[in-house]
Amino acid sequence: MAELSRDNRLIMISNFLWGTAEGLWIYIYPLYIKSLGADPAQIGLVISSALAAMSITFIPAGFLADRYSRRKLILSSYLFGGGGMVLIAMARDWRQIIPGLLLYYASAFSMPATNSYIAYASQGQDLNRTYTVISSAYSAGLILSPSVGGWVGEEFGMRSIFWLS
Repeated sequence: MAELSRDNRLIMISNFLWGTAEGLWIYIYPLYIKSLGADPAQIGLVISSALAAMSITFIPAGFLADRYSRRKLILSSYLFGGGGMVLIAMARDWRQIIPGLLLYYASAFSMPATNSYIAYASQGQDLNRTYTVISSAYSAGLILSPSVGGWVGEEFGMRSIFWLS
């Protein structure tokens, strides 16, 4: 395993926690949207809109990462993601979930800043190994969390998954 700098270890832990939290709901959130009254076409519209928001954020994100504090951009994306989860958990109708999902998916704007920061914080270490170790932490977080999310949703209701996340 690559010897990571302190900052890259923190990013690795963050990726693990993000993967764990996202894994709780990412595979079953269409069921949540359906439980809020959406039909299949509306579910597709909601998901497509959220993915479009994510895609659009990459355009200005690289520019911002080059001109402003990468660390602040990364931390602000955590606020976007957390705020999105709160809005999703509070939704009472399928249309109310849209702002939360847009905010959550827009939090991906930190990816260019994160990748740049990882390279900067690698301190001359092998970047291939560094990116591999850090990226695999997200996947490791996904290993058990979908099962946990399904159980939480069944035992305590779908909304509780988003509060937990």
